[in-house]
Amino acid sequence: MSLNGVLSNQFALSLRNILGKPDPPEDFQAQNVTSDRVLVSWSHGFDGGSPQFFRIRYMVKGSEEISNVDVLPTNATVFMITGLEPGTEYSFALMAWNVYGESGYTENEVVAQTTEKARWPKMTLRNPAVRGGKPNSEPILQVKIAHQTNEMDNVLQNLQSAVESYPWPVEP
Repeated sequence: MSLNGVLSNQFALSLRNILGKPDPPEDFQAQNVTSDRVLVSWSHGFDGGSPQFFRIRYMVKGSEEISNVDVLPTNATVFMITGLEPGTEYSFALMAWNVYGESGYTENEVVAQTTEKARWPKMTLRNPAVRGGKPNSEPILQVKIAHQTNEMDNVLQNLQSAVESYPWPVEP
């Protein structure tokens, strides 16, 4: 484009006030859910030109009682919320704040349901040795299974068989 025979370029320049409240965090989501905790993650938004902090708001879905937790360290992008009730649906929101103000909570509400608390099986192996003419029933090993699978069932059956077939001494 030319203006009186002089070549010129025109462009628009937007200036953003670099000091102010932060933008809301982005990509807020639940990553891992167990019976009593939820791991949430997010990406930082614009920090407003000042160190930003994060606060998570959560509540039992449908409840009026709100809990807040401030996230440390300040540059975190994941946080584990603990002490939740098993088998309960929770709603989570996240905000950023700095010395200039608060971003407001994330628009997308993250909903996660904690799992039911597992009832882990327990197995007790008893010493089949005979003491004083009576079978000994004292436990020699107690196993509490943290995660039961078909393979674990096979291992426990083999272990029980090994204990029962061991030639335990007979005491008078």
